[in-house]
Amino acid sequence: MNTSEVTSALVRLARRFYELGNVRFMTLVVESGYCEKPGEITEDEIRGALCQQPEFIHDWQILSEDKRTSGWFWERTADGNYEVKHSIGEPWRITEVLSYSDEASACAAFIKREIEDYRNWSERSTQ
Repeated sequence: MNTSEVTSALVRLARRFYELGNVRFMTLVVESGYCEKPGEITEDEIRGALCQQPEFIHDWQILSEDKRTSGWFWERTADGNYEVKHSIGEPWRITEVLSYSDEASACAAFIKREIEDYRNWSERSTQ
């Protein structure tokens, strides 16, 4: 798969996760081709794909809102901007906050970090 195909698969990944229902998220990450070239898939590449296919942004927002674990999430702030945050622990403690003025950039940042967390976790669990 080339970079464009992988990026296109990534932006559709949240929707596929919900449509398929009984599939591990990491399985979809692997199937996307991302794990073969993680360094080549940048936030800018992902943002570009989201700008061409903005209908997938909402799917990632739902996935972020549905999470009930530590990790990355994103949300719109009261001033109309967006924040991508990382949390850990019980109760949650925010460890990092990234701010964006547009939804596609925030979503791309979330996707890249979320997928990297899954990829890194998967690599650690197989060692």
